Amino acid sequence: IRMGLCLLGICWTLVVGSQTLQPTIHHFTTEQQLPSMEVYLTLQDSKGYLWFATDRGAVRYDGYHMQTFSTKNGLCDNVVLGIYEDHRGRIWFFTLSNQLSYYENGTVHDFPANAQLKEAIGVNIINNLSVDHQGTVWLGLKTRSDFIYITADGQLGCFQIDPVERYPETQSVPPLPRALLKT
Repeated sequence: IRMGLCLLGICWTLVVGSQTLQPTIHHFTTEQQLPSMEVYLTLQDSKGYLWFATDRGAVRYDGYHMQTFSTKNGLCDNVVLGIYEDHRGRIWFFTLSNQLSYYENGTVHDFPANAQLKEAIGVNIINNLSVDHQGTVWLGLKTRSDFIYITADGQLGCFQIDPVERYPETQSVPPLPRALLKT
């Protein structure tokens, strides 16, 4: 009986193990409600939705339908360069006009400090965004080696990092302070 159960177990393992899941690839176009073929970034959020940053808004895909968010829905700019999900499940968008919006509870909201942000960034471009557990929004910029941050109470600041040129012997940037690493 033991030999029969062992043989049955091996056969079952071979049958089930040979039926591995194959990844499915979907090619999305404007025919499937994607507003543009120019997609800058994709993100799968914690709820399983796929988000697309496009030059005609942000798109959420639920596996069946695409929903586009644009300036008509509260987005501050239609050219969305990046998407980020924070620890609270909010989906953040950063745009070509250096403004932020976020999606929460079915609605797109403008970031309250957008005017301050645009002035502080100037002609630079946001290329990275993170929100820490204290609610501080950290922004990395394309052509600067520092971070712009905005605290939850609206205080704007800049965190300087020495550029690589100051460390020719190692060609590396010094480690980030612990305050940046805590999330």
